[in-house]
Amino acid sequence: MLYPGTWSPGSKLIASAGLLQMVGKPRASNSYFSRLKSDVNSGSNEFYVDTDLDWTEGDRLVIGPTSYGDATEEVFVSAYDSSNGKVTLTGAVKYYHFG
Repeated sequence: MLYPGTWSPGSKLIASAGLLQMVGKPRASNSYFSRLKSDVNSGSNEFYVDTDLDWTEGDRLVIGPTSYGDATEEVFVSAYDSSNGKVTLTGAVKYYHFG
């Protein structure tokens, strides 16, 4: 429901009525997200994304669902090759993700 004179924030919003402090390693602006360049099958621990990201071992990634349902996964990077975009994870994904 929108009231006259207001705006809709959509579904991507961080709101704070007080102090909001975010901490962590400063990252390159092109490294906050990437699209899958290949399909990721259930049980796989490798996939391809954009090249030249500053992802490193230990980084935590979230892979969103391909379709409806709760197929969002939180995974950890074991290795990232910035020359070809290959990501290797510490474990296997549980769900199929369309690339």
